[in-house]
Amino acid sequence: MGIFKKANNIYITVRDTYTSISGSSYEEAEEVIIEATNGDLELVSQKKVVMQGLGNNSNEDELDGKKVKQEKSQMKNIIKPCDDLSYHLIVWGLTKQEAKYIVKNKEGFIDRRWLLLAKKEIKKLSENFKCLLRISESDVIFEIKIQEYYQTVQGKFPFEQMHYSDGLEESYEIYKNVIMKDFPDKIVSKELYKKEQEAAGFTYEKMWGGVSAITLYSDKEGAFGVTTNGTNQVVINKTYLNIKERKDALEHMTATFAHEAYGHLYFKLLGKWHSHGAIKSLTDNTPQNNKELEIQIKNREDEAANHFTMHADTYAKFL
Repeated sequence: MGIFKKANNIYITVRDTYTSISGSSYEEAEEVIIEATNGDLELVSQKKVVMQGLGNNSNEDELDGKKVKQEKSQMKNIIKPCDDLSYHLIVWGLTKQEAKYIVKNKEGFIDRRWLLLAKKEIKKLSENFKCLLRISESDVIFEIKIQEYYQTVQGKFPFEQMHYSDGLEESYEIYKNVIMKDFPDKIVSKELYKKEQEAAGFTYEKMWGGVSAITLYSDKEGAFGVTTNGTNQVVINKTYLNIKERKDALEHMTATFAHEAYGHLYFKLLGKWHSHGAIKSLTDNTPQNNKELEIQIKNREDEAANHFTMHADTYAKFL
C-alpha cells in the first residue's frame, strides 16, 4: 500500500510503514527518507538519503535541478554488529529517540546516513551517540561479536565463565568448613549467617567476575593481539548468557560494549592513550594511571546502563 504526497507537482510513493522521506523526483521503493512540514515537502541535500538497494548507485543526485555530490565518507558503512543481540547492545546504550536511527542495511552494517540524519534532527545527542558517530568515520570495519572465544593472529582463545555473585556463597562455605572442624552442632543456616554478618557490618552486593570483553585492533597489537581479518573488533563474552539473572546480564553487556567501544576504541581513533594503566583510578594523577580514559569509561558505562532501562520493549525478548 502506498501513500502519495504532492509537492510542486512532484509525486512520491512509499510504503505506509515509513514516516520520513526525501526526494526530488518520482520514486517507488521500500525505504526512503522525506521531510514534510505543514503539508509542504522540504527538500534538503542532507536529507537525500536513499537506503541500501534503493535509487541509483551514483554518488550524485538531482536536487532542484542541481547535482549534489555525495561525500564518499558519508556513503561508507563500517559498523557491523554480527548478530541481533550485538545490534541491540548498540541500541540499548542510546536514548529511545537515537535508537530509531540505528538502521542496518542489507549487508548487516549500520547505515551511517541514518546516523548523520540523527545528528541533524536531534537537538541534543547523548555522548554515547557522539562516540558512535565518530567511530562511523573510521576507514576500518568495526565488528561487534558475542562469542565464547576471541581470535587473533596468535590463535583462538576461550573466555572464562562469567560470574555474578554477592560473595555470600563463598563466605558461607568458608564459615562452614571452619566451624565444622570443632563445632559441627553450632553451624547456622545460610540465611541466619547472612543476618549475623550484616548485623556485624558486612554487606553482600552482587559483583561481576571474569573477562567480560576485549577490544582488538587491525593495525596495532595490544595486550590480546591483532585481528585475523583486518577489522577492529569488540568481542563480548557469550557466557554472560549463562547467568540466571538475564536482565542484569543484558544491562551489564550493554555497559561493557560502551566501555570497549566508546572508551578504548574511541580513544584509539582520537590518537589518545587507549589502554588501562597499571593503576585504574578516577582521581590518581600519576603517570601509571590513564585517568582520562578511566573517566571516559565510567561515564560511558553509566550512560549506557541508564539508557538500558528505557528499552524494556526490546530487551524483553532476550530475557
